[in-house]
Amino acid sequence: MKENRKFFEKLAIGIFVEGQHLHLACLAGKEKRVRLVDAKILKLNRNLENVPVKEEVLSEVLPEISGESAPIDLTEKILDTPWTLEAAESEDDENAELIYQLLQSYPNRKNKIAISLSEPQIYYSYYDSDWGLSGKKLKEKIIEHLVREKQEGEVIQPDAVQVVNLRDGRLMAVVRDHEVRLLNLITHLRTRRRLRPPLLCKIESAETALVNLVNANYSFSETEISVIVYLGHEFSRLIFMQGHEIYNISYIIGAGLDSENINHTIFSRIFLEQDNLNLPQIQNIILTGEAFEVGLKDFLSQKLSDQIKIDYIRLSHLEVIGNEPLVCPFAVAIGSAWSILNQKEANQYDINLLPQKIREEQKRFKLGLVGWILLLLLPLVAFFSTVQIGQYRRGISQLKIKKNFQQEELSYLQAIEMRLNVRRKRLQNCQTAFAVVDSMSAGANTWSNFLYKLSRETRQIGQIWITEMLPQSQSGVLLKGYAVYRSRIPQLSQAMGGGALKRVEVKQIRNRTVYFFEMEADLTSRNK
Repeated sequence: MKENRKFFEKLAIGIFVEGQHLHLACLAGKEKRVRLVDAKILKLNRNLENVPVKEEVLSEVLPEISGESAPIDLTEKILDTPWTLEAAESEDDENAELIYQLLQSYPNRKNKIAISLSEPQIYYSYYDSDWGLSGKKLKEKIIEHLVREKQEGEVIQPDAVQVVNLRDGRLMAVVRDHEVRLLNLITHLRTRRRLRPPLLCKIESAETALVNLVNANYSFSETEISVIVYLGHEFSRLIFMQGHEIYNISYIIGAGLDSENINHTIFSRIFLEQDNLNLPQIQNIILTGEAFEVGLKDFLSQKLSDQIKIDYIRLSHLEVIGNEPLVCPFAVAIGSAWSILNQKEANQYDINLLPQKIREEQKRFKLGLVGWILLLLLPLVAFFSTVQIGQYRRGISQLKIKKNFQQEELSYLQAIEMRLNVRRKRLQNCQTAFAVVDSMSAGANTWSNFLYKLSRETRQIGQIWITEMLPQSQSGVLLKGYAVYRSRIPQLSQAMGGGALKRVEVKQIRNRTVYFFEMEADLTSRNK
């Protein structure tokens, strides 16, 4: 393999984590040409798929238990302990240093990284029905089922689940664990050692990376049954395909390169899975991983029919600089890097379980041509804006002065209007009085003559006086009064034009006899 060096072109880097082994493949692509730039397998100091716990922390969590003690539920206590993944990362110095040196070889931020993970950091869950749902509602339903199966209180985020439709109609949920240790190490290096790693583009499963790589380099008919065999250092796995679609992903085989009889194990597992899935004849078996090291092709060729095509993976669209290496061990890492360079290829499973938080943290503000032009024009725009703001302020000040002056004029005019309203009210009262006087002027002379005559007659007759005068009709008046002598009453009646006497009563006023009378008189009677 080529030694690491600083590259000055855009690269796609695929990383596959398998226990203590880290597989790396670096590809460079231009148009439809893809070439292998670098590939290696690194042995880590500690398994990245397990979260290490300090022994002294556990001793603090677990008290001494006597034989008579009741059982203790450790789950809640362990989850509440103060140790974190960052503390574990700080202790894993050798792994951190190795990954730091690895990422330093690709310093260009335009380079991109895709990470493939295996169980237990990624696992699969199968469902026979979609409950008549699709899209976001279907994902929420699957997350609800996953939470029931997991530990109590564990939260599964939507960005940790993607749903794949299988060939037999089932649904396969690809689920990422809530903690990805490699991501934690990269985050630790970025914050503590100011590492500027390439852009993290995606996280997918090792199985989907292999399927995408095979689909990009092989052509199958729709009914053709193929098996992708991955033989790793620590585990193995079988992927069954019908055409270019996933039919089933087998349970993980807990045996790898160093296991005895690994060839027999894989051979028997192929037949077992075929029987369980009730599959017809297998046409193709594609070998990946460390299959070449154990001679798996020769072993299976002796055991299986000649009609089955058995071979190590062939990448017809991959160019290799210098001597062509055996790419079989790097198939998963190559598949991850390939998915970055060829995102629009047909028959590809678009699986990306990268946490949304990391996606947001990596977003960068980009300026195009128009953006740079606007940036250069910003000082000029700021200057003109400052001038315009000054002009607007002066205009506002002038408007405020004008407004205050007009408010003073308005107050003065309002005071004048109030005085005018008072004068108008007085004028209205005078007009009303004049109208009353005008209405009374028609009978003023008649009343004046009547009153003059009444005053004269009472004065001439003497010892008689009028106390009340009431209008009775248009020309009649009711007179009420008193007389000292009874004989004076008829005299007044005759003097007032023969008024009709209504009644006469004898009354006592101050021990003296007087005569109260009522009579009707005519206003129109003439004076004598």
